[in-house]
Amino acid sequence: MFCQSCGQSITDGALFCNHCGVAQSTVQATASSAPAATAVSTHSASGYSVGKVISNAFADLKSNFLTHVVATLLTSIIGGFAFGLLVAPLQVGYMKLEDKIHAGQSATFTDIFKGFDHFVPALVAFLISAVITGIGFLFCIIPGLVLMPLIPVSLYLVSQGENDGVQAVQRAWGYLKSNLLMAMITMLVLSALGSLGIIFCFVGIFLTLPLVYIGSYHMAKELVGAAGTTTVTP
Repeated sequence: MFCQSCGQSITDGALFCNHCGVAQSTVQATASSAPAATAVSTHSASGYSVGKVISNAFADLKSNFLTHVVATLLTSIIGGFAFGLLVAPLQVGYMKLEDKIHAGQSATFTDIFKGFDHFVPALVAFLISAVITGIGFLFCIIPGLVLMPLIPVSLYLVSQGENDGVQAVQRAWGYLKSNLLMAMITMLVLSALGSLGIIFCFVGIFLTLPLVYIGSYHMAKELVGAAGTTTVTP
């Protein structure tokens, strides 16, 4: 059978995906065990909405304002060390922070440091996706803008349990390729919103920059969640 989240092939009847760790419903397990049924992995981003991502980012910032501002401040400052390489695990930690918030669990800005539990895959995914994006910018800028969402989607997959940085980038591309334009527009809108704080004596950027981190999380979550698995009976 195939994972309902990432579409990877897994053992029939498995309760959890050994690739992304997402729990599988018993409905799929039953359907996949039927001899006449063939599981087919499909990727559809038809439900993706830029407006939904932006509105969710604003809602999260409003409901957990202080937590997000402090988390963003620490991510920006600490992430700048080691030639900016520490930003990778910190962004993974930020996404795990968002996961806790949406699961109704108690979350604090210190949760961003949990990303260091995934330091190697986060760093590998970040470096590969950043290099690919950088190469894209060398070709008249536009390809770089199109590929820019590859970074947060790759890191999101690491935050969801992908322990192979290379695999995270490959899977991220699989989710992105059918919706590159909308993902690019999302990143451009988030970047513009995050930069608005500059007009408030620069310090205000820490009030708007959280939208970039939160919005990147929701963008990746929407894109990954848009991938589904259907069962086709011949």
